[in-house]
Order: sequence, then C-alpha cells, then structure tokens
Amino acid sequence: MTTLHDRLADLADDAPPGGPAPGLWDRGRRLQRRRRAGTAVVVAAVVLALGALGFVDWTTSREPAPADTDGISGAMRLPDHFYEPTHHLAGTDGHPIGPVVGMLGGDRAGQERNGLAVVSGTTGEYRYLDLPDKVGDGYLSPDGTRLAYWYGAFDTSGAYENRIDGMAVYDTVTGDVTRHPVESPHGIRPVGAAWVGRGIWFGYGAYSSDERRSAEGREQAVWDPQAQEATARSDAPMPAFTVSYGANGALAEAAGHRLRLWSARDLTVTARFQIDRSVDGPAWTSPDATRSVVMEDPDGQGTSDSGRAAAVLLMEAVSPTQAVTTPIPGVRALAVVGWRDDDHVVVVDRDGRYASVDVDTGASQPLVTVDSGAVWDPRLQVAADAWSAPTFAAPAPPDPMSRLLVAEIAVFVVVLGAGAILLWRRRVRP
Repeated sequence: MTTLHDRLADLADDAPPGGPAPGLWDRGRRLQRRRRAGTAVVVAAVVLALGALGFVDWTTSREPAPADTDGISGAMRLPDHFYEPTHHLAGTDGHPIGPVVGMLGGDRAGQERNGLAVVSGTTGEYRYLDLPDKVGDGYLSPDGTRLAYWYGAFDTSGAYENRIDGMAVYDTVTGDVTRHPVESPHGIRPVGAAWVGRGIWFGYGAYSSDERRSAEGREQAVWDPQAQEATARSDAPMPAFTVSYGANGALAEAAGHRLRLWSARDLTVTARFQIDRSVDGPAWTSPDATRSVVMEDPDGQGTSDSGRAAAVLLMEAVSPTQAVTTPIPGVRALAVVGWRDDDHVVVVDRDGRYASVDVDTGASQPLVTVDSGAVWDPRLQVAADAWSAPTFAAPAPPDPMSRLLVAEIAVFVVVLGAGAILLWRRRVRP
C-alpha cells in the first residue's frame, strides 16, 4: 500500500530542479537600466524642447532698449523709424506707456477691426491700445500725454453705422479714461476734432430718428477733461478741422485764398487773411509766430489725402487782413506736418518719408522713415511737440508668438514625450 509519504517523495523526485535560471538577476538589472536610460533621454529631449520654445518666445517678446540720445533721459524723443506693428503685441490695459510719440493702425491678432498701436516717446516701446468702447477716430494731443476718441457701441446688425455717444480721453501716462457724453436719443454724427490747450475741440450733429439717416444741426464744444468743464456753442463758425497748432496753442485753417485763425477760449475766429495763392489744409505757424507754411492748391481740387505732391509755401502777413506767399525753393511734398524749429519745417516727401526742410534755402534732410507696410487705417499720427524733439535710432518692435500657439506647442511636446516613454517601455520588456 502506497503511503502519503511515498507519493510526496515521488512528486519531489519528478519536480524540475529549483532556483532561478542562471543570470536572471543580471538580465533584469540590464532591462531596468535600459528603461531608465530611455526614459531619461526622452525627458531630457522634452525639457530641451520646452527650453528652446521658452527662449524663442522670450527673445521675440522682449522690448530692446533704444539708444540714449545725448544723455537725455525721460524726455520726449522722436524715433528715426516707425515700424508696422506686429500681430501679437501686448496691449496697454494695465500697462500705459505714455507720453506717446506716435499712433498708427495695425493688424492686431484676434481682432476683426484694425488695431490702434502707440509708440512710447521715451522708450520706443510699441503696444496696442485697449480703449473701452472706442468706435471712432482718435486724436493725439501735442505733448502725447492724452488721446481723445469717439466712444459708443458697434453696430453688429450691419444695417446702419456705429452709435457714437460722446468723446472720451485716455491718459497715456496713468491709463485713466474720462468721458464726456453728448445728450442725444439716437447718438451723434462726428464732424471732427482738434486739441486746443488742455481741451479737445469737437464738432458733431445729433441724429433725429431711429433710422439715423440724417443729423440735425452742427454743434461744437471744447471739453477740458481735467477740469471736467465743457463750453458748447452752436452759433460759432465751425472749421473743417483740418487745423494746425500755431504759436501759443492757436489754431489755423487755410482753404482757397483764405486763412482763418481761431480762439480756443471762446470758439471764435480772431483773424481772417486773404492769400495771394490758392492753398489747402493746415497752416502751420512757426514757433516764433512770425510766419507760416501751407500747401499750394493751384487747381482748387485740394491736396489733403490726394496723394499729389505740391509746392510748399512760406506765408507772411503784410497787413491785418492780407498775407503773401513765397514757394520754398525746389520743394514739392505730399503734406506739411509741423515745424522742427524756427527755420525748418517737417514735410512728407514723395516717397512717404518725413524730411526736415530749411524754409529759406529748401535744403532737405531725411528725418523719419515709415514702413511701407504701416498703412493700416488710421495712418501714422505724430504728437505735434515731437517734431522738435531729438531723434534716436529706433529698434523694431518685437514679434511675439501667439500665447495660444505657445501653449499648444508646449502641450504637444509633453504629450509626445509621454507617448515616447510608453512606447519605449513597451518595447523594452523581458
């Protein structure tokens, strides 16, 4: 009879020899080392890719410091080049950069309508403006510290035009916005605006019906946003607002054979001159208030925004009601934009560049170049005081990557790295 002890002994005799296979421990250690090495390589590649992405993002986003201008620090400076604003520039919301030397349109990413960019007059930095409820044109003050604009609401139906409710002023130094609503049940139609001293002078008509197909009257007002005071007049003559800043903040308007000087204090015409030649556009008065420059308009068709070059005239009063003009020798330009000093005016030449011209000799010297691509609406507007400021070699604005694109690339790199690690660990197995 076979006992339990005998059966267990038989089973023990038939069992395979015990103990691990020879070299199993070493093979397991080698497998583990291979997995760790592969994982480390993938992690290192991911870290390197993310670091390269961060470096590229940093180098394309940082603002290069402009060159110093003869030791001047904190003063208004005029860049020798205005560049086309890049798509992903940061905005001014929470980061004002004033005083501002220039303002121009740009193709801002993520925005259906053209963006409005400003350039710092002290650092050369570019940023897009974040102006609440802006629906109309903007007007930069002579010192670049304030920007007036029409505010209201966009018409999203496409039936008519945007509703404009009043004038607002953005402080480019503090970032504050002050508004002056104009009472009108259906909004207003802007006529134009110009800075006069501390205030913004603007004209408008009030819409008369819900259809907003007509506007009643032509009103005008000067609003001081600091004092929160507005002076309105409906009986004063209204300029076309193609006006210039003359000596002591006066305004001048030239058209045909006529020149009118305006008082910003009470919105009245203080002087009228008959001119011996037909002229058009702003008449820029010299800093010493002895003479003015204006564009000739020989055919009476107007020169403003016409793209036609015309003679630049030096104009002097010979009586309280008469003025005579003398062409600046050899100079034909698209526009006059201001005075650099008592003897030099700034013009836009036929190539679209800004040049300083000696009013007595006609000698011209390049002053500012504008990118050919910087033609978005609105076109470049320079603070009037900046034309007399020293120039500096302006760096190009940064061309940052889209924040969304950077995040998407970073996530893709991490996911790709995780997938590579899983694939490697599946391949390296016993």
